[in-house]
Amino acid sequence: MEHKAHLSVQNDAFVMTTARMWGPSAFVAASLLLITILACGPARAQDTGSEAYRLGAGDQIELRVVLWAEEVRRYEAWSAISGAYTVQPDGTLHLPVGGSISVDGRILDDVSNSISQALQAQIGSVESPGVAIEVTAHRPFFVLGQVNAPGAFPAQPGLTVLQAFALAGGARVTSAVNGNALSSLRDSGSLRQTRIDMTRGHIRAARLRAEIAGDGEIAFSDKVTHPDGADALAAAQAEETAVFESRATAFSLEVANLDELKLLLSTEIASLEEKSNRLGEQVELARTELARINQLRESGLVAVTQQTNAQRQLFDLESQELDLQTAMFRSRQRMKEADRDLLALRTKRVSDNAAELQNVAADLEQMQARLQTLRALVAEAGGAALDVTGQMPETEFRLTPAGGTAADEIVVGPERRIAPGDTLRIVQRLTLD
Repeated sequence: MEHKAHLSVQNDAFVMTTARMWGPSAFVAASLLLITILACGPARAQDTGSEAYRLGAGDQIELRVVLWAEEVRRYEAWSAISGAYTVQPDGTLHLPVGGSISVDGRILDDVSNSISQALQAQIGSVESPGVAIEVTAHRPFFVLGQVNAPGAFPAQPGLTVLQAFALAGGARVTSAVNGNALSSLRDSGSLRQTRIDMTRGHIRAARLRAEIAGDGEIAFSDKVTHPDGADALAAAQAEETAVFESRATAFSLEVANLDELKLLLSTEIASLEEKSNRLGEQVELARTELARINQLRESGLVAVTQQTNAQRQLFDLESQELDLQTAMFRSRQRMKEADRDLLALRTKRVSDNAAELQNVAADLEQMQARLQTLRALVAEAGGAALDVTGQMPETEFRLTPAGGTAADEIVVGPERRIAPGDTLRIVQRLTLD
């Protein structure tokens, strides 16, 4: 659950309207369901840089839609619309209800609003449906040039040029200089990237352990170092700290809403019990009065209408008593459901983090083995990544933004973010004196 999906802001107004119409109980229930829609499924980042992510052909999304069910006064999922979709080559989404919607180059906020409005118009509802969109798979980016494995790669939020370079297998230097020296260059570059990946893996593992333990902050090990120095280490730790705080806030919000719902139900149950007790006394009095009137009726001292009225009054009171008992039963059932939801929420948080921690540990083991192999290769080549001239090759990263042409290609730094659809071209130069 790393990042949040988007939910149309217009539904906030609808929830407030519901609160005024039906009171705090319905408001809390509706709010809880909306937050559950936001939190369900593994959350993924929707932003590959500093700007809001814009959809394009090939993006895969998960759509979740909820409607307000007036008869039960709560939000319910619209399964006919909710599900996985792929942005078509012409930049449109095809929905079973609502038709084709153009999404190419649009941010998630705009697309969510458009879908909500289209669905509202199609079904003729008073209130617009709530729509949440999550990008589950970004369209690919491309790496060309002097790399070992050029081609298309799945885009990832926050991926940098240097990381894309590593995904493509690192540099493939073509030159007339000694082949062993060039092999050492490649091995040294891979060695450095592996050390960076291991550092990030250890930092991520520390964050997961803190989440499993329920700690208020991450305890980073002082034994973990970064090949690029203390500043790079601090930056990597800051990224995981931001993820940790974001996930903790989202979890606390879900727990708080469940606790609030339980408090509201407890108050409701207590009120119903008090009403039931008072009504029980009235029922007993009505039964006593009916028995007295029956005796007088046998003696001919009261009219039949008086006896009938007394029976009707007793029937009405007993009916109200049954309604109160039913309402208390339903409230207690909802209280049990809230307890189960709270337990499931906490259990899922721990189990998901534990599974993720196992994957990180497995990745670290593989990287450790690779690290040892690379160290041995570099040491065998003389312990230094230098060619016969004593100079390192120059690596130039050239980026063509998505939708651009060769004329739009620019030289970028290794920390530049790669967006879906971008084309990265690697140029390696060995200068021989």
